[in-house]
Amino acid sequence: MIIFNQVCQRMMWIIIVVTLFSYTSTQATDNLPNSLLITGHPAIQANPPSTVLPPNTTELPLTITTEASTSCFYEWNNEQGALSSNADGNHHTAILRNLNPAPTAINQVTMTCEAYADAPFTLMYRSLPNVNPSYPRTGNLWGSWEWIENGRSLEYMAQVDLWLGANGFTADEMRELRRLNPNIMFLSSANAVEWNPEWYDGEIPEDYWLRDVDGNRVEVWPGSYRLNLTKPEVAELVAYSIYEEHLEYEMQFDGVFIDNVFLSQSWQNEDIFGNTFPIDANEDGIADDPDTFDEAWRAGVLYELEVLRELMPHAIFSGHAMDINDPEIAAIFNGISFGFSVPEIIEGQTEFNIFWQRYNAWMTEAQSPRINMIESAVPYQIGYGYGYLPHLDMPRETWDFARDYYPYMRFGLSLTLMQDGYFAHEIGDTYHGNDWWYDELNFDLGYPLGQAEFIIPSGFSPQTVYQDNFIGDALENWSFWVDTDNGYNAAVNSEDGTARIDIASTTGQDWRVELSRHGRELVAGQTYELTFRARASDPRSITLSSQKDNPDWRNFGLYSQVQLQTTWQTHQLRFTATETTSQARIQFLVGASEGTVWIDDVSLVTTAPDLLRRDFDNGIVLLNATIAPQVIDIPVGYRRLTGTQASMAEYIVDDTPDTFITVGDWQSVVYDTDIWVATPPYYHDWGDGSHLGINGGAQWDLNIPFADTYTITAWLPATPDATNWNSNALYEVVSDGVVVASVTLDQRTANDTWQFLAEVPLKPDAFIRLNCDASAPCLADAFHVRSASRYHNGETVSQVTLQPMDGIILERIP
Repeated sequence: MIIFNQVCQRMMWIIIVVTLFSYTSTQATDNLPNSLLITGHPAIQANPPSTVLPPNTTELPLTITTEASTSCFYEWNNEQGALSSNADGNHHTAILRNLNPAPTAINQVTMTCEAYADAPFTLMYRSLPNVNPSYPRTGNLWGSWEWIENGRSLEYMAQVDLWLGANGFTADEMRELRRLNPNIMFLSSANAVEWNPEWYDGEIPEDYWLRDVDGNRVEVWPGSYRLNLTKPEVAELVAYSIYEEHLEYEMQFDGVFIDNVFLSQSWQNEDIFGNTFPIDANEDGIADDPDTFDEAWRAGVLYELEVLRELMPHAIFSGHAMDINDPEIAAIFNGISFGFSVPEIIEGQTEFNIFWQRYNAWMTEAQSPRINMIESAVPYQIGYGYGYLPHLDMPRETWDFARDYYPYMRFGLSLTLMQDGYFAHEIGDTYHGNDWWYDELNFDLGYPLGQAEFIIPSGFSPQTVYQDNFIGDALENWSFWVDTDNGYNAAVNSEDGTARIDIASTTGQDWRVELSRHGRELVAGQTYELTFRARASDPRSITLSSQKDNPDWRNFGLYSQVQLQTTWQTHQLRFTATETTSQARIQFLVGASEGTVWIDDVSLVTTAPDLLRRDFDNGIVLLNATIAPQVIDIPVGYRRLTGTQASMAEYIVDDTPDTFITVGDWQSVVYDTDIWVATPPYYHDWGDGSHLGINGGAQWDLNIPFADTYTITAWLPATPDATNWNSNALYEVVSDGVVVASVTLDQRTANDTWQFLAEVPLKPDAFIRLNCDASAPCLADAFHVRSASRYHNGETVSQVTLQPMDGIILERIP
């Protein structure tokens, strides 16, 4: 569930006026927008309505349609004129010339039609900016209120190039910010599918809510409920309210950020409290058939987007939860704001190459101009482990740790810079728009000199796992399966040395028609590249997957969608094997739609690790997307940035077998309230668990990379069981065989924060031991380790070592 922070939730809808709900909610004839909203009169329509225009627009054709035969006049730029009318006197046209193309300028046109002399109206037009900010390109989602509340000046806030959900600014503030930063953009905030009764004044009809079989609404966020988007009038309500907000802000928004663009909804079978929710959208007292409901829901959400796009055809559309492989999404949106992905990649929940392909697809397949942002975020258990209001329920010290844990930020920034996206770093999807700023964002990289490239280590030679071109009997080495029991009908044949798959009937699930090669060998941690040529009878997507040959059918690292065109194209997909196996099958899943797919020249080869480099005018950016440290040679003429924030070495040592041993009676324990829990209390041990022991000891190897002074803190979860823990837990830091620091902690006061242990010089042999007496159990968990030396020390470099899932910006020496 994707949502914005509590303050902007409320502010988003306050400006929506009560009169909106008196508008006629019927689908307009000839796709004309709601005339009462546009012109103030139901019998007058304007095309285009008040809206934003392409950059540098100076001339605009205008059409006014009236039910009565009449004459219409305009007043524009201190000039008055009559519109040309057709013979029936109900279709009137003019060309507005000499529009001011400045993105800060509003071109206001006053219209009067004689038959409706009591209803003059004003149209507003503004040219979009033609932006091209240098790199790093910075963004922010829903944070304008927080930055203003924190007393940030407009000059400070002008550092951000893309404000998504920028409703905290006034129209005048946006104009001034444009003056300070001509490359800035502002998008308003909207939600495609839900509503909070506290966001606005007035009530919507009761039958606009999505309800269950007992008539209950479904609460999807504290105080927020799903709307019934199967009803066209509900879709119109959302679209027109978004548009009215743009009118209220004098057309200063360059577009709209639309949260929760869910094209299916049957998956929402519980509310945030875990209560079941059998959907009854058609209000017959019976749980809806999921497929029938989803079809109606999809149509309603797309209708909402189409109405909004019709009102603002040139506006920038971004959002959450869209699939660029859906043609109807690709035809509407200019970009997406990627949530979740950065911590999921770092923590192994998402394969890097799956996201990398998705990022690239949005940068090539979305509408132009393409405006994409990556929401880099903090460790998952921090970002999602303190409920839906973490700014209230998370310990402040833990909030500060999340802000200042720089490896996650660096990975997110370096990943963003491998394409042309905007970067933000925040708590995560429970709280957006943090007022955080980092040393790297103060360095002007200039502009890229080319695309990102994978770094090929010296001496690396790719090895072919297999190669097929379907000539002769090669197709016999492949398996073909069709789910005929569920209405699928397809056949595969060899045609001119290619595999031709004809899909005659389908109900839309790709995996129910499969061409696959079985018995492929993969090695855990090895990166592979799958290459093939393909085309289709019509543009479509297919899915590529690596799956076990037999139950439990688990995936081995490859799962990606590819867009096929009607002409032959070569596709390359990288993935890292999650296991060593000889039971992998490489699958082409083509059952999503009817038509014909041709496949040829399939090869699977080993390739270099996921190390990327991108060169810029003023520096280079390196990204290590592997789970091992990587040493990278740097050409002459580069140095580290200069900054004060990040430590050269910063990492967490947990109670895992590679670093942790015990003596005495210890057992594995878990103290964790899980993530996405709606009500407190909240507490977490670090990672997958911890250890509890008594009358014994535990020891951690600190993995010190180089001699330096280090700050060490210990994590203790705030579980209610902590009241029974030891009040005299003795921690000793040992280096070069000597105890260099000793501290006793009262573990009963654990509070889900890092507890200070020591700041001492350490050598690579350093370790920590915990001594627990017999008075009460001790908890052994994790340590946060930071060096005194700085990551950005300005030193010239010929080589850098990047830790797993980390990145760096290097400055080109002038």
